[in-house]
Amino acid sequence: MCGEHLTYGAVMALPGVVRAVSAARLVMERSPHAILCGGGARDFAVANGMALAEALTEGAAAAYSEWRRQSDTSTDTAGATVSVEIDAPHDTIGMICLDVNGHLAAGTSTSGWPFKHPGRVGDSPVIGAGLYCDNDAGAAVATGDGEEILRTSAAFYAVELMRAGHTPQAACTKAVARIVQASAACSTSAAARGPRADSRMHSKLTVAVLAMSPKGEVGAASSLGPSNVHRGRPVFPYALWRGGSQGELVEEQKPPNDDLT
Repeated sequence: MCGEHLTYGAVMALPGVVRAVSAARLVMERSPHAILCGGGARDFAVANGMALAEALTEGAAAAYSEWRRQSDTSTDTAGATVSVEIDAPHDTIGMICLDVNGHLAAGTSTSGWPFKHPGRVGDSPVIGAGLYCDNDAGAAVATGDGEEILRTSAAFYAVELMRAGHTPQAACTKAVARIVQASAACSTSAAARGPRADSRMHSKLTVAVLAMSPKGEVGAASSLGPSNVHRGRPVFPYALWRGGSQGELVEEQKPPNDDLT
């Protein structure tokens, strides 16, 4: 998504194309449509010069085989899709860029929830949930349990908080706190729970939001608290690069988060 004119493109359930974010940019720049999915998205990407590739790694194939083994022996078919908890860290990539002309851009890419039902779409390609960008206010990206992020339009909410005068850090903290609150309210309400009572990849809510202001100020927050650790590993590391090709790389492993209770 580009913040100058709020232009965007998205692809969903995209088979055979490794660089999904590049396909999404092609949709934004060359298609009369804003969102393409499935085989149509693949055909559009190929028609515009992208190559098909095998995206299944050996590790993913082994994990799938183990999931199938456990699912085949389980009598709880309704819970089979979450019978193997997904290990940290997440594979979702979220990026925010600010160029010398003051234009913001944001992009996200993910393989999604492993072993999900075919056709499932999470937050990453959904404008306003997984990402949002506006030159006048700022940009934000989100990652983690997609169904929980979708519930609050987390990226859009963070950007609107910056528009209202909050710093990127405050916007991220408030956006994550809102997800935590909404998720807790849903999980405790029998009427609201419905079939998505366990709409998380992990037993513990696992989400993070990153943001940048039009001035290049940044913020980050995670639902996992200051330790940012899940099952003994850092879940949401991020990197900050300033100064173009001759710039400086700053790496952080723990998005600060002290206001979620």
